[in-house]
Formats: sequence, structure tokens, C-alpha cells
Amino acid sequence: MMLATFYVTSTITFLLPRLTPIDPKALLATNPRLSPEIRADVIASFGLNKPLLDQYVIFYENLFRGNLGYSFLYREPVLTVLMTRLPWTILLLGLSTAIFIAVGIVVGVLQASKYGSNLDVSLLLISLTASSLPFFWVAIIFIYLFAFVIPLFPIFGAMTPGVIFPNSFDMLSDIGWHLVLPAVTIVLVNISRYSFYLRNIMVGVLSEDYIVTARAKGLGKNRVLFKHGLRNALLPTMTMMAMDFGFIIAGAIFVETVFAYPGVGSLAYEAILNADYPLMNGEFILLTIVILIANFTADTLYSVLDPRIRKG
Repeated sequence: MMLATFYVTSTITFLLPRLTPIDPKALLATNPRLSPEIRADVIASFGLNKPLLDQYVIFYENLFRGNLGYSFLYREPVLTVLMTRLPWTILLLGLSTAIFIAVGIVVGVLQASKYGSNLDVSLLLISLTASSLPFFWVAIIFIYLFAFVIPLFPIFGAMTPGVIFPNSFDMLSDIGWHLVLPAVTIVLVNISRYSFYLRNIMVGVLSEDYIVTARAKGLGKNRVLFKHGLRNALLPTMTMMAMDFGFIIAGAIFVETVFAYPGVGSLAYEAILNADYPLMNGEFILLTIVILIANFTADTLYSVLDPRIRKG
């Protein structure tokens, strides 16, 4: 099933860049640094002068060899370019995802335990408002407020350019300082969505008979909420997280682009602008693999959270 999914998505990744109105041959033609002979050699070396079907065959032959091709823009192997940018995206997404999942779970459980109260209604309104905000809009607002009006944080990059750090602590502090605004942007939009979803699931779970029985047995409120209620509510929540991982990555692309953060998200934007077919294909394949891994991880964790699946 996963192989079939990968085949379909990789075929789509091959076709999508070639359906865009941007033609790399036209961009190469407008490059004053390339002579007609060099331009012809570049077009031939990247297979741009071959029929689409031939390009498709070459694409899969290279893919199964682990060769993602060479970037038009960077003049390096696509895999090398991706591996250079990937650690920054892992840092940004890993940190922000851990924060919004942890806080979203706590807020969702709190809302469910206070269902119908003023606190629940207030947090519900905040969640509905924040979750509807576009990533790029929130990023622009944060840049305006905390980089211009109140100049607290840098507005671009992952590190201060041209600075030689005397020790590792200063370097990590500078990286963390640049990470604040992009991470807060991702957290703010996603935390509301997950707390809202978990709150609705928990409200239904807390009305089940086994919860009523647990309360009747005199178990503590926190034990009923987190051990009996949350554990069962996490199963559909994890499914939603796995299916929604593509949305999170898409949001990261917007955030990285606005903040000029040197991750694979801003790299995808550069590849699209420059019609870099191999780089776009490499980006889409990487995202496909990450989403498949996320779904596989969610399926694996089901057996940890639900003993019925493990015993079955």
C-alpha cells in the first residue's frame, strides 16, 4: 500500500513542475552569463530537450538509483542541497510540533473538564479565531510587531550573518533567538486546532460509561481525565495529526519563506520561482516520504496506546 502511494505521489511530483507556466529553458535563455553553446549543453544534460515520456523514464531510473538529479539553480546534486537545508527544518518543525502538541493536549483536556464554563467558551473562541489565521499573515504581523515596532527579534535567517561566535553557547543562543518568531507562528496557528479537536473528542469520551464508573469508584479527577479519558481520546487525535502533517509542512513552507529561514520550505519556494525541476521533484519526494513515515508512526503508536490492537 505504501509503495503504491509512493508511486502515485512520485508520478504527481514529476508532472506538477512541468505543468507550471515557468519554463526553465526560457530562464536559461535570459541568463546573460551563458553562451548559446553552454546553454545548449545545460539543456541537453538535464534532458529538457527530450519528450516528456523519455524524461519520465529517466526520472524513475534515477530515482531507483537514489539519484535525484542536479539542481539548475545551485549546480549541485539535489540530495546535497536538501541535506544542507533539512537540519534547519527539522529543528524548526520538531521544536514547534512538540510544543503545540503538548500544550494543545493540556488545553484540550482543560476545556473538556470545564465544558460549558466561561473558560471553555473563551478558549473556544480563541481557538476558532487563531486556527483560521493564515500562516503567512501571522508571520508578517509578528515581524511588524516584534522586529520593527518593538525590535526584539531578528527578521530573517537562522543565524546572524558574518558573526564569529567565541563559543558554542553563544552560537546556540543566536540560533534560538532567530528561531523564536518562526516557531511561535507555527505553534500559535496549530495549537488552537489541536486543542479544539481534542476538546471535542474528550467531551464525548468523558460521557462514556467507563468514565462514569471510574468516577463512581472514587478515582481522582486527574487520573480519570488523563489515564482513562485522554488515553482513549488520543487515538482519533493521532489519526488527525498524521493526516494533517501535510498541512503543517505547508504552513512551515510559508513561514520559512516569510522569515527567509534556510530550511527546505524556503528552498521549495526558490525552486518554484526558478523552475528548477530536479529540485522541485526532490522536495516533493522528500515531503511524500515524511508524510508516509508520519502515518506509519501513527499506526505503530496505536498498539502502544490501545492494548486491544496490541493483543489482536
